[in-house]
Amino acid sequence: MQSTQSDVKEYSYFAGNQWRKAADNQVFEVHEPYSGKLFARVAAGSRVDGRAQGMVRAHLRKPS
Repeated sequence: MQSTQSDVKEYSYFAGNQWRKAADNQVFEVHEPYSGKLFARVAAGSRVDGRAQGMVRAHLRKPS
């Protein structure tokens, strides 16, 4: 469920030495445990993101 709070920080994930958004731009919401107030939105990585990261790693490991 997406909240409409606009002052909430949105976080990407770090892969391949870069900060990235999820491939499908999906996020999940993180709420404060005590108050239940929306704290942040975080990139919801999927299998597509995992595969892309695996390809980046394979490319970086290739000998020159």
